Amino acid sequence: MTTFLVRLANAIAILIGRGLTPVAALVRYLPEGLRTRWFGSDVLVGATTHYTWLANQFGHFTIGLALYVLMRQVAAWISFNSLEGNAVGSPILDVLALILTVVLYAVKETADYRLAEVPGRQFAIENVELRLDGFADTFFVAFGAVFLMTANWGWLAWGIAVVLFGAVAVLLAGFYLPRADRFDFSGLPHYYRLPLFQGEARALTEAGPNRDLGTALVTDVSCNRCDRDVLLVLGGPGTGRTSLVVGIGTRLAIAKAKLRYVAAAKLDEFFAQELAAAPAARRRLGLSFDVWPLEEVTHVIVDDVPAGPPENFLLGLSDPVRRYLHDRILILVICGGAEDDAAAAATALGWAEALQRLVRPEAKVASVLLTRELDPRQRNTARVVPVVDA
Repeated sequence: MTTFLVRLANAIAILIGRGLTPVAALVRYLPEGLRTRWFGSDVLVGATTHYTWLANQFGHFTIGLALYVLMRQVAAWISFNSLEGNAVGSPILDVLALILTVVLYAVKETADYRLAEVPGRQFAIENVELRLDGFADTFFVAFGAVFLMTANWGWLAWGIAVVLFGAVAVLLAGFYLPRADRFDFSGLPHYYRLPLFQGEARALTEAGPNRDLGTALVTDVSCNRCDRDVLLVLGGPGTGRTSLVVGIGTRLAIAKAKLRYVAAAKLDEFFAQELAAAPAARRRLGLSFDVWPLEEVTHVIVDDVPAGPPENFLLGLSDPVRRYLHDRILILVICGGAEDDAAAAATALGWAEALQRLVRPEAKVASVLLTRELDPRQRNTARVVPVVDA
């Protein structure tokens, strides 16, 4: 319990250390955000991550209401039996019930934290992320309990409680909602975190395969601190190529990168339309949600690039799209050409040379190879083939 309280204190310190940045972000978001992302997002289109976070925290608030009522009865029962029928005054029972509510849910969040620590996975759990999430969930449960508890203490006490807890809720919303929007605007097919990926990445160096360097490569790309311009993901069907790049994209969105995910078959169609359209018309072109305008995008993830000579795909793109890709960091999922290590290395080398010749002469390319699972119950394995520099 002491460890959990220390982690909560660290999470609060991080939020305070960010100053008014979350509040400013929320204020910028409010005018258009209230209309476009609070209403109608669960009617005709799929629920966004933004809407899901709001619904999730409202659910925690409601849990606080219900759990407080239950704990209030438990507190009354404890006081009645411990004092031989003389119940303690109502305010003391209220505070006892609040403490029981918060402690009980904090224990649940601590258990969630422990369950997330799965040994053997290559990509580490983001401890700060889990602590902040645990703090946010517990806070909204406490908010619900305090909201109900102070309702019986008079308007002044209730108003003070709502203002104080509401201020922290605004800070949390200002921190989490812009992150949710960055993910929603990326076009990624689903929310997926890298620590869930059960593969193994090995960097092939002159000294041989190196798992630690493979971990560092994928982690640096996902945290937007890698000096590579292109990441190639190779592997056969069912090896987790899309899962890996979606995990990378999810973390990139959290790292404040503006990215776009697109299937290779739609790359030229969507991007050529957007590049040719007026800025005001660059929304909802074949998509069911808002996306980042292309001029703001820093990373492009292209999934399901067909097998075959890379020139066939690259020369099939229109000149405006190729020029656009020149200035972006690319993550390409290559289908085929990865039957074994030698074939994958040859495929990666061919793509690196084609990219340098047709898209970006100075491109620095890294390649990740995912191997097929022999047994669906076994983990994927992955290796990183040598980096090809310009």
